[in-house]
Amino acid sequence: LRGILRGLGGVHLERDARGQGAVFGGGNPVRAVPRRAAASEEITREVLRGLGRKSVEELRDVPAEKIQWPSRWMSNLSVAPYFPAYFHDEELVPGGPAELYEKGQLNPDRLWVQTTTMDGTAAFYGTAPTLGFVTPDTNQTDAAHWAAAMKAAWGALAPKVMKQYSLERFKGQVQKSFVQADADAFVICPSRTVAAHAAKHIPTHLSLFAHNQHNNCDLGVDLDVTAPNVTTPGWASHAADLQYSFGTEVGPNGVLGPPAPRVFCPKPPDSPERRLATLAMGHLLAFARATTGGGPGWPGYTPEQPVLFRYSVEEDDGDRKS
Repeated sequence: LRGILRGLGGVHLERDARGQGAVFGGGNPVRAVPRRAAASEEITREVLRGLGRKSVEELRDVPAEKIQWPSRWMSNLSVAPYFPAYFHDEELVPGGPAELYEKGQLNPDRLWVQTTTMDGTAAFYGTAPTLGFVTPDTNQTDAAHWAAAMKAAWGALAPKVMKQYSLERFKGQVQKSFVQADADAFVICPSRTVAAHAAKHIPTHLSLFAHNQHNNCDLGVDLDVTAPNVTTPGWASHAADLQYSFGTEVGPNGVLGPPAPRVFCPKPPDSPERRLATLAMGHLLAFARATTGGGPGWPGYTPEQPVLFRYSVEEDDGDRKS
């Protein structure tokens, strides 16, 4: 496979819709580590052993949903503090997506990049300070907890990050400051860098999901970085947009999986959240169906005209300046 991809000189995709996830690069040297071939091969062997197969060819008769990352790489923080799938195998794909888009070596006929407002993933990996609402978490909401978490996450860069994401700027909200720094570094800013590179070669669209889902359905509640039973205006955690993009905003929230709770998220048919889902699904379908160069439904993005479509409910999340 490595030889085939190298021989192609580029990868052709008809269209590319990039959702949240630390897949574009960015971040800090404490956390960002490329995935090398040896580790990838060991994970492959684990998958094969777990399914009683000896080769990739033998996997072809296994239902796709059963071919999963080994659980220790998914949920054991002592083994994989940051989900390994976020890091590309440099021997397979030389350079990350940002570099490949900059060089025009990833060449869909159009690109749509979307992030959420609080798209950091540190809370998923147990490194974000907690509120103490979820057992056995403790209350970590003062300046000392914030400083300790920032220093642990950012190392030598901590003084600069703490200045940029100061508690004063975030009105003393420890979790909001920490998660926003993580989101900007690992997802939002790298995603916009990709959009800027891609826009030089292909039609590109950029969007931001900025709605905080009601009924404790945002994952921030499960992860103990947002308070339960209240609305946190404009806070949309990592993966918050998925339910709206696929029309599953009513029903079980299974993104985290066990042991996290599967929360039922009821919505009246005429609610603003259902209308938001209808809008998001319409845009996704328009993007998939459009002819060459067509977009989801708003003007394209360029560095000179950085158009950003914002998904939110004004009565819950405030206006676009909030």
